[in-house]
Amino acid sequence: MDDPHAVAGGVFEGTGDLLTPEPPPLTEEAACFNTMLSIGCPSDAVVVFESATFGRNDTALAGRCGVPYTRHCDVDVHFLMNRACAGRRRCNIAVSAAMFGDPCGYDEFLRLQYRCVPGTSFPYT
Repeated sequence: MDDPHAVAGGVFEGTGDLLTPEPPPLTEEAACFNTMLSIGCPSDAVVVFESATFGRNDTALAGRCGVPYTRHCDVDVHFLMNRACAGRRRCNIAVSAAMFGDPCGYDEFLRLQYRCVPGTSFPYT
């Protein structure tokens, strides 16, 4: 490296700008009311959520779940999903009012976006 600003392994040579690694691919999942959703990552990665909503927020998914889509209604359940699953390699989620409440009055569904990032699962006791 002849450039005095070049640093191998963490900076673009000659620019002084930090390297930004490409994030792991985004995985999108959805599940109907009163079902179990299983999510997971490879053995060397853990779940990190980008977004999580529970309600009725998609006409196509409402049709797939066999429920009428009458209005757009949902709540952010990112915090609840982080408490239940973040930092784990695998997680099973009961898609129910007992887990997420009942924001729309009937038969909501869960939509998630997450990434599998390199890491080791947290120990749970």
